[in-house]
Amino acid sequence: MGRRSLSRGRETMAAQFGARQVRALELLVDGRSLTEVAGELGVHRSTALNLVRRALEERKAQLIDDVRALEAARLDAAANHIWARVREGDVRAQDTWLRNRQRYAALLGLDLKPPDVTVDASQNVIVLPAWGEQPTVVDGEARELGSGSDDDRENDRQP
Repeated sequence: MGRRSLSRGRETMAAQFGARQVRALELLVDGRSLTEVAGELGVHRSTALNLVRRALEERKAQLIDDVRALEAARLDAAANHIWARVREGDVRAQDTWLRNRQRYAALLGLDLKPPDVTVDASQNVIVLPAWGEQPTVVDGEARELGSGSDDDRENDRQP
């Protein structure tokens, strides 16, 4: 039995598991109790519950993706609608278009900024945090710096 047959076996199991999730959710939506769903699928009640939970999680993720795609399409349509006025120099249209594009970037996560990283004189890598958080020094191990009191500074010194 080679790698190929193992791979096919896993794919078959995943397809069957996905089909069982769908079937469990369908039965529940049709008004069956969880015990009835478990009996119909030939599994324990807790397994039926897990199948339903996973199916709902996957469906939720798909719905979120669908809503995100719909909203992105709406933002694109609005931006395209005012583009001619933007090109003509209409300042109000330009402002609207810019806010539209900012919302679009935020929706798709395009404006997430990676953390600022610098290296100090001791060759420690310092990750500068978001506003209000303490910086982290990476010198073979990650640890948070203290708030700056004498006790914290003692704890932050290397042995």
